Amino acid sequence: PVPKPETPLPFLRNPRLRRCSPITRFCVAASLEALGEERAALVKAGQYRLGIIFVFMNGCVNYSNRFYGEVLADPELASPILFPETVFNAPASHLAAMLESNGPADTLVGDSAQFLSAVELGIEWLLDQCVDGVLVAGGEELDWLSSEATVIFSPRTITSEGAGALLLECSESQGAPQVERITPAFTYAEDRSREKAYQQALDAVGNHPDAVHILQQRNTGSMHDQPEAFHLQDTLGHTLGAALALQCVFAKTLLKDNSHRNALILHQGNNQQAIGAHFSRS
Repeated sequence: PVPKPETPLPFLRNPRLRRCSPITRFCVAASLEALGEERAALVKAGQYRLGIIFVFMNGCVNYSNRFYGEVLADPELASPILFPETVFNAPASHLAAMLESNGPADTLVGDSAQFLSAVELGIEWLLDQCVDGVLVAGGEELDWLSSEATVIFSPRTITSEGAGALLLECSESQGAPQVERITPAFTYAEDRSREKAYQQALDAVGNHPDAVHILQQRNTGSMHDQPEAFHLQDTLGHTLGAALALQCVFAKTLLKDNSHRNALILHQGNNQQAIGAHFSRS
């Protein structure tokens, strides 16, 4: 679990976050950090057109459990205040309201590989010139049901919670990390196994000898981790809907501090797709 802050975080005093779920707090915190105070002020002043895309796998499961638990216990006493916090787009709506943003605020739902599809959508918004910047955030909050299900399929995997966010802009700044390529999403189907989908994503992302490779998790002894264990060993832990977001943040950090000039990301989603990306430092 994400540890509680030692001192109260100022943004949590906002009325919009008075009853919000943990996943909202995680995504808002990551988004505000990615956006920065200067741009946040410009958004509120109407001088910066901001697009918001959140990505979830489970979504607001804690409030869903509470609300439907009350419905099952006694429908007449179930709190209607809880229901708005159960919908997938609640966190994105909270952030847009806090920033007084009138740009698009969308949520994509998929497996843990969905984040790069959100980045691709954000790039389309920028190229269409309908926004000045796009916040793309992926988050997850711990839930006993999803954690237990993960253990069934991958016994040694430790699930966690949190969020990561990127701010996308059209920029020609020297040395700025940039998105070079996002591969197609290779979905799992009858004619394409997980292993084949992962190999296709690996081939599509290209070969860059000087690149650092960033994967989602270390081999856990599960059949779902075998493709990654076969190709590369240094990997990150699994945060479900936030996993790929954190991979991208890690890649951008390595490029920004001049540790590497190229970063390759490969991600094998939990149940839908494999996808990859190439980030570079111009």
